[in-house]
Amino acid sequence: MNALLIAAAILLPQATQPAAPASCRMKLLAKDWSKEEIRWKSEQTPEDRVRYVELAAFFDKAIGKPIVLTDCALYPKDKLNVDADYTLVLDGFDPKTRRGAPEKNAMSNSGPRRTARQARLEMPEQASAPEKSLPLPGEVFRVQGHEAFVIMPEKRVPKRSTPWVWYAPTLPGLPGVEERWMFERFLQAGIAVAGIDVGESYGSPDGRSLFTDLYRDLTRKRGFSRKPVMLGRSRGGLMTLCWAAENPDKVGGFAGIYPVCNIASYPGLRKAAGAYHLTEEELSAHLAEHNPVDRLARLAKAHTPLFAIHGDVDTVVPLPANSGLLKERYEALGGKIQLIVPAGQGHNMWPGFFQCQELVDFVLKNARP
Repeated sequence: MNALLIAAAILLPQATQPAAPASCRMKLLAKDWSKEEIRWKSEQTPEDRVRYVELAAFFDKAIGKPIVLTDCALYPKDKLNVDADYTLVLDGFDPKTRRGAPEKNAMSNSGPRRTARQARLEMPEQASAPEKSLPLPGEVFRVQGHEAFVIMPEKRVPKRSTPWVWYAPTLPGLPGVEERWMFERFLQAGIAVAGIDVGESYGSPDGRSLFTDLYRDLTRKRGFSRKPVMLGRSRGGLMTLCWAAENPDKVGGFAGIYPVCNIASYPGLRKAAGAYHLTEEELSAHLAEHNPVDRLARLAKAHTPLFAIHGDVDTVVPLPANSGLLKERYEALGGKIQLIVPAGQGHNMWPGFFQCQELVDFVLKNARP
């Protein structure tokens, strides 16, 4: 577990609760606890079962929130598979409201699923904002524990929703300096840019659910338009297209830079299966339920415009199995798509991919308040 262990307590009857360390304090919801100890252990029994007897809290730098693991008295009544993943309890603390903000299913790791006691780790100061380098000044924040960003235009029309471009993949280092040229032109036109880090989700339901969380946050709380233009670079195409195929009424258009459009092509079923919680065989059997090139009918019916620029010698995300197949199938459904194919270009950082005026014009035309 990549986290910093902060404090733990063993459940034993005591008359009073000891003072917490100066760096943080444990606010226990049950009163009689023993002296706090810095440990988080499990006990291996002769029957190869594990008995969790400690309550532990630690701060997870990856999501910027405290995590609380609570005792469940698993042994001897319950069996625990030590090789399986179980859900931990996330209990964040907001120093402004002085109240907790529990969230379920925050992350997975070895630990009990049910809880008998709970505690809250009170941080003396609010956790520092997520650190992410953006190509232009913007705000970095979290949605459901995942890093997200927005870059706002200087000029906004009062009482009108903000048009925006939804960029993917928002991974470490992305968006990068390559996107700066196009982002500047979006901002000059009054169009914001946003995205969320869903990891290597390959368009899976988990990633799509987080996309929906970001969409709700931006449209309900920040006044963003209900129809962003999706902008997918490489595997970001898979993330954006998978969400767009499920939400055609929430998409103003899709633009891709050598976008992945076909799970079978990239990353391949074997590699993608884990993100879908399926075996390779199971994902193959249900591929049409997830694969963007198999789910274009609703986008075509909604008259959603598509755009892609894709090199003809791309060996990582081959043109014929991705943007080429996307164009063929979308036009067969009556949809409109513009495909630009630069000769002699592959999956690279050629400036023409990122300083494409046709792509900018497409976004400006379809990103509306």
